[in-house]
Amino acid sequence: MSLTKTQLRDFVRSQLDVDEEELPNDRLDLYLADAFWSTVEAEQRWPMYEVEAQITFTDGVAAMPASLRGIETLYYNDQLPFIDYGTVERAFGAPAPFGIPRFFTIRNQQILMYPAQEGGVEAFAQGWRTPDDFLLATAGDAPDCDERLHYALIYFACSIAQAANEDEVLRGLYYSQWEAAVERARRDIMRPHPARSRILNGGVGKAVNRTSYWWA
Repeated sequence: MSLTKTQLRDFVRSQLDVDEEELPNDRLDLYLADAFWSTVEAEQRWPMYEVEAQITFTDGVAAMPASLRGIETLYYNDQLPFIDYGTVERAFGAPAPFGIPRFFTIRNQQILMYPAQEGGVEAFAQGWRTPDDFLLATAGDAPDCDERLHYALIYFACSIAQAANEDEVLRGLYYSQWEAAVERARRDIMRPHPARSRILNGGVGKAVNRTSYWWA
């Protein structure tokens, strides 16, 4: 079930047995925002964040779009696999020589083709967008994550609140519940689906060798 920001606040206060005067919205929203980002960062390839984007390169270099948090695949004439910057720098030198692009890498928030395609060209990227900021959501909005993760946000926010109360036992209990809730949701969300038409994050488990991805 999808929960709005208001419902999340109500659930947290109910768990903690406090009212709005004891735990005002401005403080509670900070707890929930921390919960949101901690939950989102638990997995790099949540399916709901999959996006496709056109990226303009000039002499083989493009700025990483602010809307993207990761790139899985870059297409320019053909699929260009990701290789870490140190490897391509040793192989080709820096800056990249001009030629037919065979790989891409990322350094200092710039996407680099190796070898570099001279002039201005468009490439097609598949990856993951940056989630919407929880603090910018209105009271009636749901957080920008899969609804199966919403209850995990409650546990994490309660853990922070108990840490503020210096109750380490309850803090640890809620944190353990958060970890378990995220893992249950992750298994369900990332389960392989036979109808998926693209191989991005759907059904990819923890056993994947992450050296294949730019954030590794």
